[in-house]
Amino acid sequence: MASKTPAGGSVPTIHVAGVAMGVAPPVPKGQKDPCRHRRKKKGKKKTYVVYMAAQKGGTGKFYVGRTRGTGTVEQITLNRQRNHHRTGIGALTPVCIQDSYSACRGAEQKHYDHMAAQGKVITSSRSKGRGKQIAPIRTDNTNRQDYLDCAKNSAQPSPPGCPICAV
Repeated sequence: MASKTPAGGSVPTIHVAGVAMGVAPPVPKGQKDPCRHRRKKKGKKKTYVVYMAAQKGGTGKFYVGRTRGTGTVEQITLNRQRNHHRTGIGALTPVCIQDSYSACRGAEQKHYDHMAAQGKVITSSRSKGRGKQIAPIRTDNTNRQDYLDCAKNSAQPSPPGCPICAV
């Protein structure tokens, strides 16, 4: 596990999960699987990446988002950077790498909450439009707890998993 600090601001150490990280353990038959959006067996394996980017202007605030794709984590984040809806942020720094959509949604929420608790997340009201940062999972989303549980299961044990997602 490596750690990075995004350019344009100082934040606590950010943990980048390695290739073996971010894989939720299987669930025994008959039990509910919080990671029900597991990767598809056919076709290219998708990698799901949670990233952070510093707001330009040295505000000390960060945008937290997610993306997915095939290829290396660097290729996936560069593709997202090129087509990002936010123009007022710096380079995207991966903070969690997951193997499922559910784990990625949960990890994004956990990293958002972690930064929000420190007052370091870009906040704006929930609305459409360029430049908006919203809480990743609405509180009334019926799958919210499943996503959070999947991220937690994928990060265990910590270390070596992500200490933010493991909580």
